[in-house]
Amino acid sequence: MGSPAVRVRPRIPVPPEGKRDSVSESTAKTERAVLFQCGDELAELAALFAELAMPVQEVTSGYPAPDALEGARLAVISGRRLAQSGTPNLAGWPRTIAVVDDSSRTLVTHLRRIGVAMVIRRPVHPPALRLLLLHEIYRGPERRARKRVLVGHAIRVATGLLRPRAVLLELSSTGARIEIAHAPKIGSRIKLVLPKDLTQTRPQKLQARVVRCIRPADRKCGTGAEIGVVLLDAPSHARTIKSILDRFALGPAKWPARASGDARSPSAARPATSSRHLPPVHGT
Repeated sequence: MGSPAVRVRPRIPVPPEGKRDSVSESTAKTERAVLFQCGDELAELAALFAELAMPVQEVTSGYPAPDALEGARLAVISGRRLAQSGTPNLAGWPRTIAVVDDSSRTLVTHLRRIGVAMVIRRPVHPPALRLLLLHEIYRGPERRARKRVLVGHAIRVATGLLRPRAVLLELSSTGARIEIAHAPKIGSRIKLVLPKDLTQTRPQKLQARVVRCIRPADRKCGTGAEIGVVLLDAPSHARTIKSILDRFALGPAKWPARASGDARSPSAARPATSSRHLPPVHGT
């Protein structure tokens, strides 16, 4: 196979033809994401990496030698491409994410077998995708003791007599992050209504308390907010929570994922995403 076609955003040194041995010296200290794509098939990820200030090395054909990937934080590639003949040895690659439009069990099983760390099943809820990429490229102290899993599935949130639409962005064994149109006050008790297509058994209600509100630009909780909650009855739902965590450990849900027959996002406008209030990408 010929040498891979490479373009870089922003500029990262690319070795001349036939001089791959110099790649490790020129790029080993360059933290970047390597994006394998034909045309603009992964354009939405390239745009998100740019928003997160992560340099992107684009490979448009072929597979580079492992030393050409030194210093890379992660690699993103079409699952369809990996499923074709001539699959590279991913053991020499950085952490690899496969993007698929056909999320058949056979394909996902194959991708896991060859060493893919995570599968993004398109379409995916945009804020969940942004959070996923931020977690992947962030290097710094992790303040949460419990592992968080990106879910990106529609749910309902019961606040009094109301049950507004919401999106379960993240879940851990003791808490969750939720996108909701109108955020309850910090300290409020709410119920997370999980639909049966999420639990894969029957709908369940989890008691929770709001402990954090990720504020929009106006600095007030309100439309298009994200909230952090602690689960008050997690032990009673431990089996269900573990099942969801295991199910989405490899990647978030496809979007739209319905809750009570309605798949729309809880806010008409994109919220001020919580990932902007997480520790910065480069730990500064």
